[in-house]
Amino acid sequence: MRGYIPEVSNSIQDTAKAFEDEASSPVNLTTNVIVWAQVFPKWQSSIQGRNAPNVSEMAGEHAVDFGDQGVNDPVTDIYSDFDDWFETMDYWTSYDGENYGLPWFLEVRSYLYRMDLLSDAGINEAPRTWEDLISAGKTIRDQFGEEITPIGQPGGSDFATGQQMFDATHKFGGDFFQYENGQWNVTLDESDAVFGHLLQASLGQDHWDVAPRGWTGMAGSDVRALFQEGSAAMYQANGEPLRAAVNNPDEKDNQNIIEHTEVMTAPTGAVEERGNAAFMGGSVVSPFSENVTKNNAPDLKTEFLEYWMNPSTQQKVFTAAAPIFTPVRQSQTEAPPYGGENPTDLKQSWLDAMSEQAEKAVRYGVSGAKRCSPFLGSTEGNTTGYSQAFTSMIGAGNPPSQIQNMANQMRNTASDRLDYTLQEQSDGVSLDNLNDQAMAWADGSGPHQIWNPLE
Repeated sequence: MRGYIPEVSNSIQDTAKAFEDEASSPVNLTTNVIVWAQVFPKWQSSIQGRNAPNVSEMAGEHAVDFGDQGVNDPVTDIYSDFDDWFETMDYWTSYDGENYGLPWFLEVRSYLYRMDLLSDAGINEAPRTWEDLISAGKTIRDQFGEEITPIGQPGGSDFATGQQMFDATHKFGGDFFQYENGQWNVTLDESDAVFGHLLQASLGQDHWDVAPRGWTGMAGSDVRALFQEGSAAMYQANGEPLRAAVNNPDEKDNQNIIEHTEVMTAPTGAVEERGNAAFMGGSVVSPFSENVTKNNAPDLKTEFLEYWMNPSTQQKVFTAAAPIFTPVRQSQTEAPPYGGENPTDLKQSWLDAMSEQAEKAVRYGVSGAKRCSPFLGSTEGNTTGYSQAFTSMIGAGNPPSQIQNMANQMRNTASDRLDYTLQEQSDGVSLDNLNDQAMAWADGSGPHQIWNPLE
């Protein structure tokens, strides 16, 4: 799913093609590169037509979903060959005693700061807490007005919107799911997660006024354009703008990005033990089973997976894709380009920050429950990556009760795959059960009071 980054696509194709020289028997390997938006219908049609590829890139939730349906094979033996996985990798790929995906890179959401713009606003250090982040955003708005966007984050119905909302929710003590006493629970409409929605909504013009103008309709690509043109001072993102700037240093504004951008791990929230963990995207490779593949070759399939997970193989792709692709295992942080010799033109400080963020990465479905489930992939697809209720609130002006509507939609989706039913809730949403740290932001006793239409 790298179809939007040509040099990364080419590296993946070339590196995969080299397997032909490594395989124990003759093989003609073809890699099909598409964009993410195309993958769901591609999977569905290829599975139904029994012409699926031997191996596909996907998220861990999808690998578990397909494994539960019997159309993907487990890869537990290969997964167990490595003992230095970051913690979230185990939650992301395992189900019912098996691993169904092999993580090979993450896309972490660190913070990119234009230090020249911060300096012009009288801010000499990058914010390290959410409290300082909002203070800096207000200062930048006071200094520049509409000329500069203080904090670049999407607000439209975009997968990145839900990702960054989970980041905020997590930092203040909330989660979207829990798993207790052998059962899953949807916690998206409980106080801590409702707080995360309202905290994110507070960035907008009617409250803190630190989000982009026209924020409610902005997708991730729109916000990235603001940063790349030098119109956003602070930006939570993967490393794509950095890679693009270094690869095209003579293009307009790219030299300013190279000279003035500092990368930092995400700011901490109010709950100390949650630290500065940030949302992770990323991918696993997972094998489709023989009953849905067009050309089944079980031995070659296993060989290819082992080849793809070999550190020397991955180093080739990582060098082309850094800092978008970040490590999934400790040993990857010690190998080029993230450790040892850096063969790229990327600043080592950028790579170090991205690598540190990867070690602490969290993911919306699995981090609260500390496990994966077959229903998570479907849930995320049905709710535009959990941004549905948020977009309804800030775009259409609907009340926060939309959060419970989406939570009930998630319960129904989950119940279709569980052997028990998650009951819909109708008691509405509130902030009554917040932890003390988040409550200070909700009741005004803390540094920055959130927008709270529930008062």
